[in-house]
Amino acid sequence: MTAKGRRQRQVPEPAAERSASVLPAAPVRYAAYALLALVVVAAYANSFSSQFVFDNNAILLDDPRLHAVTWAHMRDIFTRGYWWPSADLPLYRPLTTLSYLVNYAVLGNTDRPAGYHAVNLLLHAANIALAFGIAHRLSKRFWVAFSIAAIWAAHPLLTEAVTNIVGRADLLAALGVLGALYCYIRSHDAPARYRLRWQIGVLVAAVVAVCSKESGAILPAILILYDVLVGEGFGAWKTRWRFWLVTAVPLVLFLLARAIVVDTNAPHTFSSADNPIVGAGFLQGRLTAFAVLGRYLALFFWPSVLSPDYSFAQIPLATGSAVDIVAWLAVASLAVLAAVLATRARGIAFALAFAFLALLPSSNLLFASGTIMAERLMYLPALGLTAAVVTALALVADDKRRLPVLLGVTGVVVLAGTVRTFERNREWRDELSLWTAAVAAAPGSFKTHSAYAEALYQSDPSRANLDRVIAEQEQSLAILAALPDPAESIKPMHEAAVYNLERGDWLRAHNGSEDEVLAAYTQAAEHERRYLSLLDRARTYPNAPSAKDESDAYLLLATATSHLADPVAAATAARASRDRQPFESLAYRTEASALISAGRPDEAALTLMTGFMVSGDNALRTALLGLYAAGLDPDRCAAKENDRGVTILNDACAIVHRHLCAASAAVAAIYDHTGKTALAAATRTSAVTQFACGQ
Repeated sequence: MTAKGRRQRQVPEPAAERSASVLPAAPVRYAAYALLALVVVAAYANSFSSQFVFDNNAILLDDPRLHAVTWAHMRDIFTRGYWWPSADLPLYRPLTTLSYLVNYAVLGNTDRPAGYHAVNLLLHAANIALAFGIAHRLSKRFWVAFSIAAIWAAHPLLTEAVTNIVGRADLLAALGVLGALYCYIRSHDAPARYRLRWQIGVLVAAVVAVCSKESGAILPAILILYDVLVGEGFGAWKTRWRFWLVTAVPLVLFLLARAIVVDTNAPHTFSSADNPIVGAGFLQGRLTAFAVLGRYLALFFWPSVLSPDYSFAQIPLATGSAVDIVAWLAVASLAVLAAVLATRARGIAFALAFAFLALLPSSNLLFASGTIMAERLMYLPALGLTAAVVTALALVADDKRRLPVLLGVTGVVVLAGTVRTFERNREWRDELSLWTAAVAAAPGSFKTHSAYAEALYQSDPSRANLDRVIAEQEQSLAILAALPDPAESIKPMHEAAVYNLERGDWLRAHNGSEDEVLAAYTQAAEHERRYLSLLDRARTYPNAPSAKDESDAYLLLATATSHLADPVAAATAARASRDRQPFESLAYRTEASALISAGRPDEAALTLMTGFMVSGDNALRTALLGLYAAGLDPDRCAAKENDRGVTILNDACAIVHRHLCAASAAVAAIYDHTGKTALAAATRTSAVTQFACGQ
């Protein structure tokens, strides 16, 4: 062929002619969209009954930014992290949080989940429409595109992103990525006078992608990949590099904003209890990540057993086991296949590379993330895999006689996927159904057992099922015993102590044997001592216990040891509790009760006086008056009536005066310790001027 002939062959046909050659009549297109919508409705019709489960309460109901549309809340959405105020994690997803605000305050859904599910379903439907449009323009075959969109629409692996409300981050990020890719393809085909509007669409969609979830950062790479594999080839950089740089601008601006808002340099950002790769060496960590890719592939092709959690130790670190080797071979084979097809079947190669890129940010290959494996992360990658498989089958059935076979296979797969998705939605109905299924699907995860125990506990207000609750929690602790650093996950220890303490109370109220009662209280004390012994190390990890958490733990220990007839230990623990939360009255009451049991009523009176002065809780004053009346006040002068006939403390009584002066000094010290220096000074002055202390 001459040079002139080669140039003539490279001249593209007009965009209008190209579009007309691949687009069927409008009624056919509308019928296809209607069928796709029917698939979505059939698969997710029962998702509206799903409650706020998993992370939904913390992100949707406990976030004050969502409760009203105000400038302050809008500012906080764009200047605080995604998990604020529940946790301090390096995640920044302002558009996702903004969408929750629309649900909660604008649409008035508040704590009614149906409206949130409706928005998720609409986003999923929009993504399916975009996937259909993209697949149609790439494959040039209407039924191939329809098969890809229909199978992806009903795939059970997508359930966690669609039915779980906070899976919206994945839905919105996918909307941005697919919207940008669609606009990018159209910008190639459009006449020159319309090209700019499609390019602006790319940039708008890019903002949606990156501001909805961190995985949206892969968009520039996907657009480059499209040009290289589907468009002009490696020479595309000569004409497209300027626009590639422009599409990276939203990503750069997002990264700058994220760096300002969240502390990306915080130590111990993630825990190896959630992701064992965090604590692994580089090589073992990457090999484990590749093995997890193989597990994703297995779930894509056979999603019969699904779980919302794969924490320690459901997925072990790679050691070269048979499972690891099979997973590595599967991933390597797919990579080799993509490389071979890059020159022979570019559409399939692009689909496989798209799937890999979509999963890459959360794959733990580049860096360890907050989870070792999560099904919601496969929302967009599953589209790439679906496109690759369907396109490969279409090559085999590349004539009209075999088209019914392709459509028949599509129908069977869509029907099977719809049935499994419908069934999976039932598991997301409430916490108990979710974690009942999760324990069966991922029995090696400490978190599934712990969450199941909590769901069982909440499901029975009578607490008659505490034996089952404790058994599940103990299973969680048994798994955590193998954690290299037990301080990384200590909350289950505290929860086990709570359950055992309540079991002791329940057995005592229901005439259980004394041995059983004491055994329950002993277990509670042992678990809580273990929990408290790890607190110092736990402070360096995510979601470290707060001062209130520590105070509650010491208070529980005080209660347990009090039931075990060890008042000295109980008083010591109660004092530690009040030291961490000095303005809460319960610790003072608990300490005083333990001191009375230990035969130290004078110290108990001082504790009650201090607690009353610092908290203002009249119940402490009443307890103090009762203690005086029980014999601590031999002169019977501790109480008197005021002008309104109310019994009050008599500061003229010697024992009351002594306790008032000692308590005033203790209260002033508390104010000093908590930074309330003005109140400390006022308390000392009042002790001298009002009670004549020190005179």
